[in-house]
Amino acid sequence: MLINKYKPNDIDSIIGNKQVIMTLCKWLKSWDKSNKKNNCALLSGPCGIGKSLTIDLLIKKYNLNPIYLDTNERRDKEYITNHIIPIIKNEHSLFGKQNILVINDIDYADDNGFIASVSECMKNSQIPIVATCNNRYNQTIKPLLIYFSDFKFYKPFQNDILKFLVHIVKSEKKNISESNLKNIIEESGYDIRNCLNNLQIYRNKYIGIKDKIQTNIFDVTKLLLSQSIVFKDKYDLFWFEPDIIPLMIHENYINNNIKMKNEYESLKNISKACDYLCDSNIISNQINAVNWELSPYIACSVIGITENCVSKTQIKFTNYLSKISTINKHKKMKSNSNLNIDEIRFCSINFNNYSLKILESQIKMETNDRNTKTKEVKPKTIKKIKTEIKTKQETKLKKKKLLIIEEDDNK
Repeated sequence: MLINKYKPNDIDSIIGNKQVIMTLCKWLKSWDKSNKKNNCALLSGPCGIGKSLTIDLLIKKYNLNPIYLDTNERRDKEYITNHIIPIIKNEHSLFGKQNILVINDIDYADDNGFIASVSECMKNSQIPIVATCNNRYNQTIKPLLIYFSDFKFYKPFQNDILKFLVHIVKSEKKNISESNLKNIIEESGYDIRNCLNNLQIYRNKYIGIKDKIQTNIFDVTKLLLSQSIVFKDKYDLFWFEPDIIPLMIHENYINNNIKMKNEYESLKNISKACDYLCDSNIISNQINAVNWELSPYIACSVIGITENCVSKTQIKFTNYLSKISTINKHKKMKSNSNLNIDEIRFCSINFNNYSLKILESQIKMETNDRNTKTKEVKPKTIKKIKTEIKTKQETKLKKKKLLIIEEDDNK
């Protein structure tokens, strides 16, 4: 893959943002753990311009020990407090290397205590912290900005990317004109990774997407689902909106699947499309801002879904985006309900302990009262019993005397 073959090996080889990288190197050299306000660096800017690559090459240059907090790992409060915070309190690793915490895509988070935990890391950190984000003005990371030093990365100039691509074309012995290379750069959105991916499967008669269709996601999806264009054209179309197109295809591929006379064959085609869909999903989960060289495989998998499709119905917009907000809402409700349940359990345990203590004290009071009562009442009860026995004996004697007198009278 060209993306691996021509990956820069040192800081000086990175295309564009030279001044920003120099100031980042100075910041890292002069880093002081006592200065809590500027002990963290935030690298912001669009995808594919070298933020993560810059961090990797800085780690290599200064022989640092990175501690990564990526999007494909757990990023909740429990994980950070138990696994990350204890590590960042140590300046050096077991092998004597300086530790550094790297947080990729800090603006991409289902909170669950993530932002609060990261701010706690920044307060207690004994090591440098470097984070990346696409949108520095995202409201989720606003509480963290007071701790960050800003390093804004911008898209490289076209001439800088062009020089890089010309060098690759010469070394790979490809016959591509500069005008076509400029088309590749523009259609890749000045994303160097996408430029290399598009260059990987370039054909000589390059036709720009902008010359073929209007910028409309529905038109792109309709063309992808049709049989009127070849694989290479579909591949070029995929990069029009690589994040939304898989969702659009997922929404529309069943309704636009070719109907066969044999129902078994049509089900077989749908099953094959589902396999491609699963492949694209698995690969996209593996990327997560790290393995960008896998992006072309997602494009090929999505195109594979459309292999047995014909655009015959109206294209619908994906429902998944409308469900994301409700999914996130339910996640927050679930986390809040778990917290409430834990509070209720804690309160109920405390209440039970308190009620048990009250019951114990009441039982002790009652037993003490009974003991005191028995002690006081015992002599009185004996006297009463004696008097009752005496009265009973006297009544019996009286009855006997009366009977004897009656008998005598009868005689």
